[in-house]
Amino acid sequence: MRICERIQVIDYGVTIASGTPEEVANNPKVIEAYLGKEEEEVVLC
Repeated sequence: MRICERIQVIDYGVTIASGTPEEVANNPKVIEAYLGKEEEEVVLC
């Protein structure tokens, strides 16, 4: 991330983000693809 001016992120062969390191690091699609999706809290009554 420090040595690149632009980054392209590919998930299952499809580009999901392209831009500066800061733009890519803050992209919700990139975060979900590489860190997973936060589960919704389930409330049982």
